[in-house]
Amino acid sequence: MYSMTPNEVKVIHNGLCNLTNAINELEDIIHPTLMKRLREAKCSIAKGFKPIRDQADREFDDKANLFDEIKMKNKFSSVWSIYEVNNIYGYSDITVGEDAALVYHNVSVRLPAGQLTWFELWKAADEVITMSGDDHHLFIESFRQSSISPTIVLLGTGS
Repeated sequence: MYSMTPNEVKVIHNGLCNLTNAINELEDIIHPTLMKRLREAKCSIAKGFKPIRDQADREFDDKANLFDEIKMKNKFSSVWSIYEVNNIYGYSDITVGEDAALVYHNVSVRLPAGQLTWFELWKAADEVITMSGDDHHLFIESFRQSSISPTIVLLGTGS
């Protein structure tokens, strides 16, 4: 049994999309027999990849449902979009000292000192997004410590 990381699945999926686009651009440029062989080869790759893609889709849906349950239970208005996180209650790679803050659009909320869990970051992000009045960029996409001060964590969002 072979296994793939989510990133490897993404790379193959994007490669198949690029291959499909390239084949479509070659329409009426190359000989029809060669075009047929290219399409058949691409279909064979896609068929072999389908079980892995289906599994990745199920895993993505399971994560999305879990994140949605956590959102509803905690009455968050924000949407967790960092799907690389496998355990929302596990530790992130962000550790802060006293007087640290999560900053978003010139609004900040205090963070607890120590190594932060993803959930702690989500909770703080939800609070700072609400305080900012931004009701359009609700998708939490990233957290990064400021290069200027390790007491500042910057929130990245999308819509």
